[in-house]
Amino acid sequence: ADADVHLLHQRTEGWAAGLYLAALSLAGRPDAADFIRAFTGDNRHIVDYLMAEVLDCQSPQMRGFLLRTSVLGRLSGALCDATLQTSGSATVLEKIERENLFVVPLDMSRRWYRYHHLFGELLRAELQRSEPDLVAGLHHRAAAWFEAEGLMDEAVRHLVAAGDIARSADLIAADWVNEFNGGGLSTVSGWLDLLPDESVRQDPRLGAARAWIALNVGRFDDARTWI
Repeated sequence: ADADVHLLHQRTEGWAAGLYLAALSLAGRPDAADFIRAFTGDNRHIVDYLMAEVLDCQSPQMRGFLLRTSVLGRLSGALCDATLQTSGSATVLEKIERENLFVVPLDMSRRWYRYHHLFGELLRAELQRSEPDLVAGLHHRAAAWFEAEGLMDEAVRHLVAAGDIARSADLIAADWVNEFNGGGLSTVSGWLDLLPDESVRQDPRLGAARAWIALNVGRFDDARTWI
């Protein structure tokens, strides 16, 4: 169906080999639509191709860089340096782009990048398999960098990914009023949605945030409950 073709194009970002691998996986399947919705970087054909053609050809240093920076939704030299506790990441990112290693520039100055979606999913799966003990620390250092830069949304999301619910709650509690007053109601609501329900219920600071959100959208019964 047209909708399935459109979704598959989104998932592969037009990558020809990715479309070919998807076609191989789809052959003879009666559940094409379900398969396309689930088509990710841990698909067997994608994993085999990218591991053999890309990751296995890299030096140990480059492979480590790719895997450990895969926790980042976007990449810059300074952010990667902070996350990896190293230096020279901007040069590495330029090299990755020159070698066409599945990065997408996000600005004209080539300061920010992101990994191709399928490649990023593969890297995260491989990092979780090969170095699971590093994941929380990588997220914590990324969160600290984003917080220092005043980029609270990404700081909160990395803390949650690190499993640090207490620190996430503290950061939300400290910043939600500024975000809310700046028109970021949906951002604050999204932050709270990242936390376990019980954590929000047990924290009066976050309950107040929920109450203000409910009042702002006219859900007065919900607001009364939170108050």
